Amino acid sequence: PISDKLSLGLSNFVSLINKSSLVGLDMKALDERNKVASLDMYRKYGYRSYGLLWKMGIATSFSSVNLGLTITTPRINLNGKGSTLYGDYLVNVDTTGDGNTDDVYIYNIQNNLEAKYKTPWAIGFGLGINFKKAILHLSAEWFDKVNEYSILETVPFNAQSTGDTLSFTVVDEMKPVFNYGIGLEWHFNKMISGFVSFATDYSGVTSGITRFAELDFETTNSVFQADFFKTGGGVSLNTKKIDITIGVVYTGASQQIERPINFPDEGNDPIFDSGL
Repeated sequence: PISDKLSLGLSNFVSLINKSSLVGLDMKALDERNKVASLDMYRKYGYRSYGLLWKMGIATSFSSVNLGLTITTPRINLNGKGSTLYGDYLVNVDTTGDGNTDDVYIYNIQNNLEAKYKTPWAIGFGLGINFKKAILHLSAEWFDKVNEYSILETVPFNAQSTGDTLSFTVVDEMKPVFNYGIGLEWHFNKMISGFVSFATDYSGVTSGITRFAELDFETTNSVFQADFFKTGGGVSLNTKKIDITIGVVYTGASQQIERPINFPDEGNDPIFDSGL
């Protein structure tokens, strides 16, 4: 506290990010010559990153209004390590149409890679307005963008079967986001109070992402693009000996993700009903 109506705060947080992802594709086929063909593709990456960040706040109050402001710093990476796996195997398939099979063997593991994870600046604002029997709560928070960067510092490698120089990178990028919320606290009497609220949780994931299941040379770490919306309500009962509060919050989001591999229809009997 600086005075009866003004206070400042600073909180320090230790951040740990730990993630591991694996995707694989295993396909077998029998061609017109009664030859078996095989395609196997694997991608894997994982990392663990330690960091620090701080949240600063200021709060003040007047006769009927309470105000608050927070600033969250970007994450400072202390230490991080990760690994990647890249594997492609193709057997007995003629990809060029020259009558010869074009077998492929690519396998690469990279361990002890430097890993870093970034978070943006964030500024939050809160407002509480006191009425005779109610309090109206308003809040908002803005998150800055994070420019595209590599989470894992991988190095190029040579494909065993072709000698081509390849690379497998894990990147991330976030767009700016503005979230807001509103809540109402209504005091029916000295014993009973009711609450209702609504808040947004918009995704910061950009549109130009490369999903892990696409088995490409690059993958995007953050891929969930759906926006969440939260609604809540509750009631509080205050007696001389006990306080009871009961509430519920519903959070919903929806996202349609395209199927990374589509099999062709055979006759009039489609393998899948749609392309998703």
